[in-house]
Amino acid sequence: MSGIPGTPSAFQPLIVNVALTGMVAGPDRVPRLPVTTDQIAEDAWLCHQVGAAIVHVHARDERGEPDWRPERYAEIVSAIRERCPELIICASTSGRADPEIERRAAVLGLQGDAKPDMASLTLGSVNFDSGPSVNPAATVELLAERMQAAGIKPELEVFDSGMAAEAQRLLDRGVLAEPLYVNLMLGSHHEAPATARELSHLVDSLPRRRCGPGRASARFN
Repeated sequence: MSGIPGTPSAFQPLIVNVALTGMVAGPDRVPRLPVTTDQIAEDAWLCHQVGAAIVHVHARDERGEPDWRPERYAEIVSAIRERCPELIICASTSGRADPEIERRAAVLGLQGDAKPDMASLTLGSVNFDSGPSVNPAATVELLAERMQAAGIKPELEVFDSGMAAEAQRLLDRGVLAEPLYVNLMLGSHHEAPATARELSHLVDSLPRRRCGPGRASARFN
């Protein structure tokens, strides 16, 4: 893209990260929502063909409901890996559907082709319209420690500047390691507003010495 008129010569590569299923919508609301292993793997392949580098995986059970079970993640991750060996696979450790820590961390114990490359790590609690995602500091730190022990890169999810400060605290404790990968979440209820000013503020709040240009991403809801 550096050859496009008006773009800087030192343009940073764009990382496209796609969440195919999410935690909230179901097939009743989104008829083409991928929920089975084959559907998720197929959509991951299609997205990869048009430039996606990372796929953020939320497992679903036989009824299409969010599923924490490692065997479901193993099926999905292995199927995506078979079709798209170059695609980076990030597994969700969200507590929105099931806050119990051992269930959230179960996916981090997968091995071989079923092991995800990354895992989501929300750095604090958030009130969503569909209900709260409760992430006490001790839970966040334990998940970060287990990701570090498993060699799985955290996908840091930052909804406000307090969560950016938590990233700094975990860096100082040695629970996170550089380089960081950060998603900035803007625009939903109880999140930072989706404005240029707030985006600039959140970027400025990140641990600068270990999260340089090109290591943060933003998602607008």
